[in-house]
Amino acid sequence: SDLACVGDESTGKLIVTLNLFNPGESREKQMTQAQFTDYAGNAYESSEYQFGNMENVKPTIDSNTNIKLKFFFADVSVETKRIASLTVKAYSSTWGNKDMSFNFRDLPVEWK
Repeated sequence: SDLACVGDESTGKLIVTLNLFNPGESREKQMTQAQFTDYAGNAYESSEYQFGNMENVKPTIDSNTNIKLKFFFADVSVETKRIASLTVKAYSSTWGNKDMSFNFRDLPVEWK
């Protein structure tokens, strides 16, 4: 899958990993925030993310390549087995491009 949600049972930290593919021209991307809700109605947000091994930077995502993006959530209940809705907000540094967000539904969470 292009998306994985893995939590640490002892710390309550949840890492959501997206595998982004850029089919268009090379561009810089900046992530601003991710938030998710579980099926019990609990909501979590994070502004802590990492592209590959680069922390909180604006990477250039080259044309026709993949890049891994990780979001880090804290204090997540280990009762959370599935994410009902996950929204990631981003903007492009290319002038004229609007803010963008993408949404994922019904994601399994694996606790280790």
